[in-house]
Amino acid sequence: MGMSEFYGDSDDSQSLALLDKALNLGINFFDSADTYGFGHNETLLGQFIAAHKAQREQIVIATKFGIVRAKDQYERRLDNSLIILSRLAITLYSGWAQIILTYIIAIAVTTTRRLKT
Repeated sequence: MGMSEFYGDSDDSQSLALLDKALNLGINFFDSADTYGFGHNETLLGQFIAAHKAQREQIVIATKFGIVRAKDQYERRLDNSLIILSRLAITLYSGWAQIILTYIIAIAVTTTRRLKT
């Protein structure tokens, strides 16, 4: 999303206003990660979604996780993202860094189970 530390200091009110403007212009797909801004990007996106309850179902979210060293870390991070983003499910959830091969099946099974509920 680019509203965190990558480009220097950011102003939450300006970031929320930009998200609002984007939604009003028909942009409804927002991409983030639990590590962007040390989690601040997801928090900001969660605040935006909470402020737009009437349009909640129109907002499409993609978010990512970083390096996961154990299956329980993956599930915990997914749960945390769901809570922060006020979602029952995330449209696209993926890893942006190398994932240890032995956890790929566990990640796929957990994600599939989440998407079915």
